[in-house]
Amino acid sequence: MPLTTLTTLVLMGGLLAASPAGADPSRVRVGPDDAAERRAPGAGRAATSARSDYADGAVRRVAQLTDVRAAGADPATNIARATVVQDLQASRITATVTLGATPGANSVVYVHLGEWSGDTCQSRAAVAGATTTADTGGAIGSASLAVSRSRTGAVLTLTSAAASAVRTAEWDCAFAFSTDVGGTETSGLYADDLETVWTPRLAIARGAPVQGSYRGRWTTVEVDLLNSGRADARGTTVRLSGAGLAFQPATRSYGTLGARSTEYFERFRVRLKGSKPRTLRMTVTAQGGHRAVATVRIVEKPRPRTLPSLVGRYYWGHKPVQVDQGWDNVAVRFVSPRFAHVGFDKVGAPRCAKASRTCRPYQYNARTGLVRVTGLGKGRATTEGIRLGKQDYFPLSTPKPGAKLALRLIHQNFEGTCGIYCATWTEWLTMDKRGRFVRSRQTLGSIGAPGVGTVWAVVPADERGTYRVLSRGRIRLSYANGTSQVHTIGIGHDVRGKPSPAGEGILLDEVNFYLD
Repeated sequence: MPLTTLTTLVLMGGLLAASPAGADPSRVRVGPDDAAERRAPGAGRAATSARSDYADGAVRRVAQLTDVRAAGADPATNIARATVVQDLQASRITATVTLGATPGANSVVYVHLGEWSGDTCQSRAAVAGATTTADTGGAIGSASLAVSRSRTGAVLTLTSAAASAVRTAEWDCAFAFSTDVGGTETSGLYADDLETVWTPRLAIARGAPVQGSYRGRWTTVEVDLLNSGRADARGTTVRLSGAGLAFQPATRSYGTLGARSTEYFERFRVRLKGSKPRTLRMTVTAQGGHRAVATVRIVEKPRPRTLPSLVGRYYWGHKPVQVDQGWDNVAVRFVSPRFAHVGFDKVGAPRCAKASRTCRPYQYNARTGLVRVTGLGKGRATTEGIRLGKQDYFPLSTPKPGAKLALRLIHQNFEGTCGIYCATWTEWLTMDKRGRFVRSRQTLGSIGAPGVGTVWAVVPADERGTYRVLSRGRIRLSYANGTSQVHTIGIGHDVRGKPSPAGEGILLDEVNFYLD
C-alpha cells in the first residue's frame, strides 16, 4: 500500500500505535503521551551544557546515535546510526540517518529530540520521513512542523522548516527508530546526549556614545572587549576606521580572548581632522568570521566659558572611595542669587529663604567665574563644572515636565569591611520613550566574626511600572503594585555640554545610574 494513503500515527510511551491503514509520518504528534527511550545499558551520561543560551554563543547541539537497540532481518529497513542536530543559528532540526543498506521496500524513519528524565529521554519534538517516497512529517509539542527529505544511497537526510522554538528549546537528548509501512518497529537506536557546540560571541563596550577633546587634541577612547561565548576567540584584532579621523593605533592584535572573558580599559587615541563631528567605527574580529562593531561620535569639545549666573544650576560630585564605602555623593544647587542648597535631602528644586545647615550663602563674580560657598570653599565656575575646595562638581540638567527618557543604566556600590560585615549591591534601571520603566536589584553580603560566618544574597523580583517627569526637577515612578515614589532627577552632560541621560547617566536623589 502506498505510504501516501496511510492515515494515523500516535507516539505513546515509545510504542507505535497505528491504525490498520499503517504509519504516516505526516501525522507525527508529540503530546501528553510523548515517546520516550532509555540510554544504552551501562552507558554514562556526559556532562553536557544542554541548557545553553544562543546569546552566549551556543550555535547547535549534536547527538551521535550509534548504540543499536533493535534490528530486523532486512538491513535496508534498519537504522545503523544517526546524527541529530538542533541548529540554533538556523532554528532547524536536521537528522542524517544511515540505513543498513540502500532501501528497496519503503519504510519510515523517526527521530526524536527531548529532555532527560533520569536515564530516559522524553520526546519534545520529532521529525519523520519515508525512505523511498516523499512522505514526511514533524512536530514540536502539539504543533506540526514541516519537514523536507533527501536520500543518497543508504543515507536519508531530514530537515525541518525554520521554527523559533528550535532556537529556544532546552533539549538535551535524542533517539531514533524505524518502522515498516504497517507501523511495526523494525529497528531502534538508544537515546544519547545532545552536546552543545559553542563559538565565541564578541562585543565592544565603547563607553559614552559621544566623546571628544578640544580642537587639535587627541581623544582617548576606552573600550572593553568582551567574549561572552563559551569558546575562545583566537586571532582577535581590533581595527579603527572613520572618515576625517586619525588613529593611534589604527589596528591592535590581542591573540586569544578567552571564553567568557573581557579585556578591560583598552585605550585608543583618536583625533578629528577638522572640526566637523565624525563617526568612529571600531571592529573586533576573530578567526572563523566572528566579529562585532561599535561606533562612537567624535566631536570637538567646546572650551569652558564662565556663566552669567549660577541661579537654577544643579551640580553633583562624589568623594573618594573609602575602604568601607563606595559611592559617597554630594550635591549643590544654586536656588537664588544669595543661597545655595547643599545635599540631597529635598525632593525637587528646594527653596532657601535664610541661612541654615543646608542653605548656604554664596558669592559669585560673573566676570571672573569665581565663586565662594560658605562651608564648601571657593573656586571657579565654568560650563564644565565647579571645583570648591578639593571637591569637583559636575553640571546636571533637569528634564522638562512630561519628557520621555530612553536609557539602560546601572549602579554598583558597597559598604562595610569584609571579614566583619560587608555588602555589595547592583541596581539596573531601564526607561523607554513610552513612559515605562524596570528597576532591578541584587545584593550580596557577608557577616564574619571569630568562629561565626555567613554569606547571604537577596535577589528580589524586578519592579516595573510607568514614570512621569514632573515640574521642579522631579520624577514620579508609579509601580505596578499600586505604590508610587517621587524623586529628584538630574541628567548628566556629555562633552558638548548637552544633557545625555543614555550616555552620561542620571541621578535619582543621591543614587547615580551610569552606562556600564
